[in-house]
Amino acid sequence: ARVEQRTSQLQHANEELAALNHVAQTLASVPELPVALERVSEAVANLFSAQHVYIVLPSAPEAGLQVTVGYQQGSGRVGARPLPASLTETAYFERVLSQAESLTLSDVQALPVAGPMREFVSRQGIQSAMLVPLVVRGSAIGLLAVATDDRGQVFTSDHVRLAETIAGDVAGAIENARLFDQAQAAAVSEERGRIARDLHDSVTQTLYSASLIAEALPRVWERNPAEVKGNLTALVRLIRGALAEMRTLLFELRPAAVKEASLSRLLHQQADVLTGRTGTPVEVTVQGQADPAAEVKVALYRIAQEALNNVTKHAGATQVTATLQNLPGGVTLAIQDDGRGFDPASVAPERMGLRIMRERAKSIGAELVVESAPGQGTRVQVECPAEDESPNE
Repeated sequence: ARVEQRTSQLQHANEELAALNHVAQTLASVPELPVALERVSEAVANLFSAQHVYIVLPSAPEAGLQVTVGYQQGSGRVGARPLPASLTETAYFERVLSQAESLTLSDVQALPVAGPMREFVSRQGIQSAMLVPLVVRGSAIGLLAVATDDRGQVFTSDHVRLAETIAGDVAGAIENARLFDQAQAAAVSEERGRIARDLHDSVTQTLYSASLIAEALPRVWERNPAEVKGNLTALVRLIRGALAEMRTLLFELRPAAVKEASLSRLLHQQADVLTGRTGTPVEVTVQGQADPAAEVKVALYRIAQEALNNVTKHAGATQVTATLQNLPGGVTLAIQDDGRGFDPASVAPERMGLRIMRERAKSIGAELVVESAPGQGTRVQVECPAEDESPNE
């Protein structure tokens, strides 16, 4: 029974991951943003079994709020239309937008909502709702509204976390569209195409493998229960790796997210990507709580990403360690593997991204050291002094 419960939980997680992958790939590959948001609204409605999904953006102050797109079960996709109330008359919307924090409403019919909004809520029979901000650089540019007319359905904290991931994707897509309108159409289109290809090559293939394992588990259980544990372990690894891959690609779609996330989280995420791709365990050790400055964080993240990519492509390692020390004297990042190694003197700087890593380290006043020898693994270490000790100061 425990194995069956665990299998059910993993299958549910796999379904959620597939939905997130669908949303991300839609936003990355559909060039017309309104069309992409319409499809996302429908996917969100199906994911949460909701009757109403709206992507709401503030318009000019005199015009109040504007539904950009949405989806209603039974009537289909909803085009742009104004809401029947101004922002000041919708206190819950105003709260989400001003505080950039999600809000769940469990009994909408009992809320003190008046005027046209009350008529809308009553006419649609809305019972509970989830309002999630669309955040760009720490500020809400709009919100994702998910509502249901089912009295028994309550939106949980797990629902909120899942919706916030989707809202982050939507916010990133809207921001990218604004950049597109600011004479960056070619660059944005090319980047979206690359992310769409990466999603197909990495996440989609991993999800396919995970789904095959999940489908086979009941038959394996009947034939040889002892094999189930190994299959469950492989399924967990695939799902964690796919989720990390997708989050990494979403960071590429929304670069500001790298600055907002903690360096510890980013490092764990890259470790999960490597393990998901190769099955090689990565031991991550973090000492110190405070985050370095944004430009330091981005540079160290990119260096770690390049170093771990090299492990995936070249090392053939069986064990990898990633150590981050964020101390008062500065930040030290080290990536070490027990793979086949190489002779640094015989490798051109252009190969293995060594030149790029050195340039990133130099840009933050850090020192990059690469130690390796054939058959003895590789160690990449970056030492960045505290800001007041930086050579660039």
